[in-house]
Amino acid sequence: MSKYLGYAVVTFKDFFETLSGLIIFFLLLYFWTIVSFFSQPKNAIQKTFNMKTDIKNRKDIEILVNTFYDRIKNDDVIGYLFNDVAQVNWEIHLPKMYNFWENILFFTANYEGNPMARHKELHQKSPMIPSHFRHWNKLFTETVDKLFEGQKAEEIKNRALNISAAMMYKTLSS
Repeated sequence: MSKYLGYAVVTFKDFFETLSGLIIFFLLLYFWTIVSFFSQPKNAIQKTFNMKTDIKNRKDIEILVNTFYDRIKNDDVIGYLFNDVAQVNWEIHLPKMYNFWENILFFTANYEGNPMARHKELHQKSPMIPSHFRHWNKLFTETVDKLFEGQKAEEIKNRALNISAAMMYKTLSS
C-alpha cells in the first residue's frame, strides 16, 4: 500500500522502518549521553552544573586564597595597600595565608606569624580606615560565596569577620 507524498512514493513499511531506526538511534544517543555524563569524576559534574561544595581541605583553602588575592591585587579600593604600600611578595605571602586559613578552619597548628604587628606597621605607613576593613570583608565573603557553600564556608566567613573586627579595633586604636 503506497501513498503519494509530494514527489516521492513511500510505503508505510518504509516509513515505519525509517522511523523506528531513528527512534532507536536517538534512544542509544540519549543513553550514551547519560552513561558518559555519570562516568565523569564528581568535580567535573559539579562544574557542569556550577554546584558548590563545602571547604574540605587545604586544596580548597588554596583555591579560596588564590581567588581572593587575585581580586585584592586588582582592587581599586584596597589593592594599593597590598601592591604599593606593603609591596607584598605574593610567593611568600600566599603560602602563609594558606597556613593561616587552614589553621583557622581545621586547627592544623601550621601557622606561625604575627598578623597584628604587620597590620600596625602597614597602618603607620599608610593610615587605614574602617571602610578598608569593611571592603576587605565584602571581597572575602563574596569570594567564599562564589566558590563554596556549607558549614565550613559559613564558618570561614564568620571567623574572617571576627578577625577583621579585632584587627580593625587594635590597629586603628593604636
